[in-house]
Amino acid sequence: MRRLLGIAAVLLIGGLVLANPGMDAFSAFVEDRSARILQRETGDSPVGRAIAGAGAGLAASFVGRVAQRQNYLVFSIYTIDLDGTPNDADWRFLGIGRQFIELDAPDDA
Repeated sequence: MRRLLGIAAVLLIGGLVLANPGMDAFSAFVEDRSARILQRETGDSPVGRAIAGAGAGLAASFVGRVAQRQNYLVFSIYTIDLDGTPNDADWRFLGIGRQFIELDAPDDA
């Protein structure tokens, strides 16, 4: 029984290591999330969709400059710091199992 639990733990940890999302996956996540937020704000019209697509592409292109990744092998913490100083105005996301979970957001977001 212990051997089976040990094998299951090793497989689980190995799977999490392999599924730890990288910066490219985070960029794609930011683009998708930005598009959804902008679409909601601008409406579901052709102009709204065009603005959402352009804004989301712009957000994804800048995420590499303003985001930092802390890699912990089985998961990563991503911090988006728009003003360049560590403070409460930062977004933080947990990346695990090819998924992203918002941990913290600025008060005015």
